[in-house]
Amino acid sequence: SDAQGTPVGGAQARESEHLSLEYVHVAQDWRRDRDSIDLLLQQYRLFAACFGMMGALFAMAQHEMVVQGYDPYGGLVTTLKAACTACTAMCLLRIYRIYMLVELFGRVVRHITNLHPLDVQVPVALPLSIRSFWLEVIVVGTHVPPFVTMEVGFLNFDNFVLYRAETLGALW
Repeated sequence: SDAQGTPVGGAQARESEHLSLEYVHVAQDWRRDRDSIDLLLQQYRLFAACFGMMGALFAMAQHEMVVQGYDPYGGLVTTLKAACTACTAMCLLRIYRIYMLVELFGRVVRHITNLHPLDVQVPVALPLSIRSFWLEVIVVGTHVPPFVTMEVGFLNFDNFVLYRAETLGALW
């Protein structure tokens, strides 16, 4: 501080802040902005998790109703199965979009760090060529659709155990 109480170099610091902000580039297209893509990734991951949890809750509810004696082909159980199917579809669509955004994010990072040319047009079929995407589709997409019910039996230490599809769907 000098005698007047202003920090030494204060004017220089303000001037350098002004000059450094002068060269900041703000992307007009959200596909070129790393922060926008990161925010979208967070939102899509949150939505995918919410739809996945809602689907699991619907699967548990249909299982409990069947255990309580409701007809597996009845309207209420079928409605819960339809809700579970809708949540599964929404979750899978979000997962697909996440894979697209992860690729776009990687392209932006490579552009910033290595000065690679930036192509923001991610092919629609790109996630279909990634093995982990298909693993997620199998894990998330396995459920009991509406109007489907069956029993599956196992022999376990000389005991025959019979499971309903709704039970297996709720456990998956």
